[in-house]
Order: sequence, then structure tokens, then C-alpha cells
Amino acid sequence: MCVYAKSEAEAVRKRDELRHQLQLGVDLTAQPRTVEAWLTEWLQDVKAHDGTRPSTLVRYRLAVTKHPVPGLGRVKLDRLTPREVQRFLTGLRGRLAPASIIKVHAVLRIALADAERMDLVPRNVAKGGQASGPRSG
Repeated sequence: MCVYAKSEAEAVRKRDELRHQLQLGVDLTAQPRTVEAWLTEWLQDVKAHDGTRPSTLVRYRLAVTKHPVPGLGRVKLDRLTPREVQRFLTGLRGRLAPASIIKVHAVLRIALADAERMDLVPRNVAKGGQASGPRSG
């Protein structure tokens, strides 16, 4: 695998990043895809055939197409960061009820867990995000 960069230092950084991803088991030969492409593939090829109930699949599809696809869809799957996920979730506040934000976050977390399981990403960056603010009490 080759890396290209404007400086030697940048090339070394990119090489080291690739080596780290290899150690984590990421499939570097997999075609790069956007978050939107992965979510579409996930719904059609994973969830539609893994025993997920049809009514659950409908809810997943609705949650994905209305929120993560418009909000994160253009981001490369392997470049998505916890910070972007958190910004996305924060941006949903005021537009959705807290319970709906929690559900959108759960669907994103499940989809990214499957991407991690399939070695498309080194980790699930949606694990650490908070779907709602601090609880009072």
C-alpha cells in the first residue's frame, strides 16, 4: 500500500496511521465509503437479513434517512470522529424530542458497531457520544 503526501513527515504519519489500522484489523482493501453509503448498505445487506423484525427495519430506515444521512452522510466512514457524532447529536436538540435523539443515536451506534465488526472501521465512534444533556435530579 502506498501513501502520498506533501512532506516526508506527513508521509510517515500516514504510513504509521495505516500500520495502526492494520494492527486493529481494519480491512484496508475495502472500498472507501461515506456514512450514507454504509448506512444504506447496512440497512439493505445486514439488517434486512439478520432476523430484524420488519417493523424495526422500517423504524431504522426512517431514523437513518431523516437524520444521520443528511447530517453525516457525506463524511467518509473511516474518517468519522466522536466529535462529529457529538456535534451531530447536539444539533438535533431543539428539533427532536430527547427520546427521539436517543433513538437516532442508538441506530447510529448499532450501524457503526456492525461496521467495526466487519473491520470497516477501527472503532465505533458513536459509543462515546451523549444523546441528551445532563440529567437533573
